[in-house]
Amino acid sequence: MSDKIDDDEARSHLARYLCVLTSGYLEEAIKILIQDYVTTQASPTVANHINSTTGNLTNLNSEKIGQLLSSFSSKWKDEFDSCLSEEEKDAINSVVANRHLIAHGRNVGVSYARIKDWHKDTKRVIDKIRLIMR
Repeated sequence: MSDKIDDDEARSHLARYLCVLTSGYLEEAIKILIQDYVTTQASPTVANHINSTTGNLTNLNSEKIGQLLSSFSSKWKDEFDSCLSEEEKDAINSVVANRHLIAHGRNVGVSYARIKDWHKDTKRVIDKIRLIMR
């Protein structure tokens, strides 16, 4: 058996790793946006409570993000639902679902090109959420 990893195998591992990182990036970015918002808009006591509860946010697919935004403002959820393209929703949902499978040792068919596109879509979604929360 050779110790050498062929390019396809290396790219496959890299794609899975990038999927996990993209999912974590989405979660952390949303937590930071919420923390920034409550720090400037709420009393310190309320901000502390919100910040402590958002520390446990995981698996933030498009539905969960909508529910989270709705817990602050139904207008935010409506804007989120109306401004996201199906491609962006699919990207978020795919990143989160695949991250879950990867974390549990399952095989996924994520290519480097696909995760690169999902990452771009995820960044656009975060920018849209930032604008919604203004």
